[in-house]
Amino acid sequence: MPHRETRPEPTGEAVRGWDGFVAVLATDPQRSPDVLAELKAVVARSTGGVLVVLQNPTLWSGGAVVGVAPRRGPETVGPPLWLGPLGGEPEREALFGWLREGGPGAAPLPQDLLRFALRPRYHAPCAHTTN
Repeated sequence: MPHRETRPEPTGEAVRGWDGFVAVLATDPQRSPDVLAELKAVVARSTGGVLVVLQNPTLWSGGAVVGVAPRRGPETVGPPLWLGPLGGEPEREALFGWLREGGPGAAPLPQDLLRFALRPRYHAPCAHTTN
């Protein structure tokens, strides 16, 4: 899951060779019903878009968190880019506009969204010992 403290170094470039995207809503849809409704509408009008809504989302304060990944065919998904929290209308509209353009497989990440890019936490492997 994404972590607020560390940010990736996104280039903003589109990833070539993909034919769609997967958008993952990682926020309780009841707390962000407008985001869910708009994501559904954007995906319904897209070519190759898929929407996933997590059953047990993380409770993010400050707005919705959405993961977006390029997709090729029914089984190949590229690395996700997590964005959030998207608490204001301008950043949500930037996300929806980017997805309308085809998302990570077709269009560069808008400059307005760069500061919302999240990176997963690194969890060191657990050391197990037996007595």
